[in-house]
Amino acid sequence: MTTDRVAIIGTGLSGLALGLALHNHSIPVTIYESRPISLDIGGAIMLSPNALRVLGDLGVYETTKALGYQFSLLHFYTGKPLDA
Repeated sequence: MTTDRVAIIGTGLSGLALGLALHNHSIPVTIYESRPISLDIGGAIMLSPNALRVLGDLGVYETTKALGYQFSLLHFYTGKPLDA
């Protein structure tokens, strides 16, 4: 057995998901983040259906589902008329 570890530099959603996936496969991982605390500036994160599927595969979707808002329709407006 090797003692090599995977280093993930910068967390964000992708880094944390990768770290969890590696952990679930018993692959040692160390995650490094430069921020000493969470950057909670009141923003929002929208996850696509594919991202939600990945969270489900990692076993964390059901836990986080209740903390979010689910919508069935989304409109993007650019300020330009549709026929332009």
